[in-house]
Amino acid sequence: MLDGALDGAAARVLAGKQIDGHPLAFRDVADANSLQGCDLLYGSERTAVRWDELIQRSTELGVLLVTDSPALADMGGHISLFLVDGKMRFKINIRGVRASGISLSSKLLNLAIIVE
Repeated sequence: MLDGALDGAAARVLAGKQIDGHPLAFRDVADANSLQGCDLLYGSERTAVRWDELIQRSTELGVLLVTDSPALADMGGHISLFLVDGKMRFKINIRGVRASGISLSSKLLNLAIIVE
């Protein structure tokens, strides 16, 4: 998480959960040099970071970059979450995801707005 982007309530709900037998672990990441050992990075658009550096480093390390910034997928980030008429929508930058060596399910891709 960038600068505590995930609030305490969300972290408590997700604490102790597993994905494919792997426990979820949360830690704050200060910058692009802190991504080692991270599989997914969530950052808020309010986070004061160099997004270009994060995009580049997450691609190099195969870290899935998810944000609530609608524009980040257009800039090369992986997944951008946003609201439309009170409903959660998301964009996936398929080129960025593939460059990171990450595979996403076809079901997820069918629900997304795809950005090249």
